[in-house]
Amino acid sequence: MKGDRKLAEQLARMMNKARRALDSAAREIADDNFDFSCSRSYYAAFYCMEGLLLTKGLTYSKHSAVLSGFSEQFLKTNVFDRQLSKRITRLFRDRQLGDYGFDVPLDCAQAQQCLEDAKDIYSKTEEYLSKAKLLDAGKPGSS
Repeated sequence: MKGDRKLAEQLARMMNKARRALDSAAREIADDNFDFSCSRSYYAAFYCMEGLLLTKGLTYSKHSAVLSGFSEQFLKTNVFDRQLSKRITRLFRDRQLGDYGFDVPLDCAQAQQCLEDAKDIYSKTEEYLSKAKLLDAGKPGSS
């Protein structure tokens, strides 16, 4: 029981950080910083994926491993719709462009799409964790 409580507390912290990243992404759009917004949106989704993997006792040190692990554990097993893979791929690509690109600017529409994709992943994660009784409605990280 103690392990479940510790896991739930860690997941609440991760979801709180994901929520803060979503809020930051929205602020960046308002400030016309579309590249930074896409990066924050990606990280919101990334924190969600890390949290979901943690429920399986899995942690990874590389982004590629988190993406692969999430696909193996949650998409290929149909826990989440496989179409989510396209959205995650787009988030990762736009985050790469936003963080490292100088010649290919991201526009408002792309930043908005990244934010919507990340919000959807956040929502699906929150629903999954709540159903698994690993996220309490009143805890940080839940809406």
